[in-house]
Amino acid sequence: MDTMTKKFKYKGYEFLITVEFNTMIERHPHGKIYHTVKAYCINANNWYYCNERVVDVMLEGQVILAEKEAKTWADKITTNSFLDPLKEKLIELGFSNE
Repeated sequence: MDTMTKKFKYKGYEFLITVEFNTMIERHPHGKIYHTVKAYCINANNWYYCNERVVDVMLEGQVILAEKEAKTWADKITTNSFLDPLKEKLIELGFSNE
């Protein structure tokens, strides 16, 4: 299996995104080839970890999504704003916590 990695830093946290190619191959005519995208935080005791298996056409999108989710996680950690999803949606709609 071939592997490619990408390291990036965001708000004091260091993340590693790893793409493993051909982790699962369907053995029949027109079978799909799957790849695994893993993302985790190196310097936070692996509090953030993401592992997704995707097909060829979704690989680029999943890598972009993994980086975006890692940055969102770092934003939440640094601002201490772990809210439930309903409250987050209401805040996006203009509501406040008063």
